[in-house]
Amino acid sequence: MILFKEPSAQLILRGEKSQARKLWARARAKEGAEHLLYRRPPMTGEKPFAKILVTRVWKQRIGDMTREEALAEGWPDKAAWIEQFSEGKKFNSPVDEVEVYALEFEVIERFEEPAST
Repeated sequence: MILFKEPSAQLILRGEKSQARKLWARARAKEGAEHLLYRRPPMTGEKPFAKILVTRVWKQRIGDMTREEALAEGWPDKAAWIEQFSEGKKFNSPVDEVEVYALEFEVIERFEEPAST
């Protein structure tokens, strides 16, 4: 199980997002593992919106993120990605120094259609 906020859920459902960065203390996904994706924890009654296959996992400083990786995150550039990622979060160091776990994945199954724009 991996949680995603609504903007990311829609990017995944539209096929525009194939990477994610998470503020995890330890890796919660392994290469080759399948994960259900949720907006809220399943104990709330939430149903998964998709299932993915994790194809790569690595640890990365946000400052080392490339433009191509921001595009794979579904954002037009790194600055736009950082803005949405940082929203509501407080970091003990500059955002470029923050380490995250990065996941590359492919969608195996969608359980709902993307919202119409």
